[in-house]
Amino acid sequence: MNCKTLNLPSITRPKRLARINELLLKHNLRPLPDLGDSSKGWPEIIDIVEWNSTTSAPFHDIVFLVRRTTGKEYTHTVRFNAHGRHSDGVVFIPEINGLVAIVRQYRIALGLETWELARGFSEKNDSQQSIHPLSLPTSLVRELGEEVISDAHISSVQPLGAVAENTGTHNSWIDTYIVRISAEPSTLSMALGGTQQLGVKFVTWAELFDPAKLQIRDLHSLAIIALARGQTP
Repeated sequence: MNCKTLNLPSITRPKRLARINELLLKHNLRPLPDLGDSSKGWPEIIDIVEWNSTTSAPFHDIVFLVRRTTGKEYTHTVRFNAHGRHSDGVVFIPEINGLVAIVRQYRIALGLETWELARGFSEKNDSQQSIHPLSLPTSLVRELGEEVISDAHISSVQPLGAVAENTGTHNSWIDTYIVRISAEPSTLSMALGGTQQLGVKFVTWAELFDPAKLQIRDLHSLAIIALARGQTP
C-alpha cells in the first residue's frame, strides 16, 4: 500500500483516528480505540509509514510513525491478524466427562512437541455471527469439529474474556472459554488431535492447575489456566 498520500500528520487526532480505522476496517482488521496523546504523556500515532501484507500471509504488518512526549519520532511495527476484525481466534479448556483434554502438538517455530490447550485462529470466512445454533463462536465450532458438535452434548460454554497475545508488537485479542462436554472420549480425542495424530491426554483440574508438571509452556494455555482459577465447580 502506498502510504505517502495519506497526509495524516496534517489533520486533527480524531480525524486521523477515523482515517486509520477506515483503512483497517477496509482490510477486515480490528480498528484502534485510540492513537495515544503526546501532550498527555503518552506515545501518539501520527502516521502510517508502511503497510506490508500479501494475499497468502495470515497477517498485516503496519509500520506506524509515533511521537514521544519529547517530540522525538520513531517507527513502531504492529502485526494484525489478517482476519481479526471481529475475533482473532479462541483458546479453550475442553472438559470432557469431568476431565480436561490437553493436546500434544509439534510446533515448527520451536522445533519440538508441546502440550497445550486446544486453540484455533480466525480464518477468512469467519464472521461475528456464529454458524451454529448453540451460538458458539465460529472458531470454536471449527476447532471442536462439526462431528463432535453433532454427536456430543455440550452442557455449557463459559466465556473467560479475551487476552492480548503480545501487547508490545501484536494487535491480537484471543477469546477464551471453558467448554463442558459429554462425549465418547475416543471421538473427541480424534477431533482435538486432528490429522497430526499427535495425541490427547486427559487430566484432572488439579493437575491442569500445575502446568509445569504437565510441561505446558505456551502463553496462550498458561493465560487461560490462570483465568480459569476460581471459575471451576
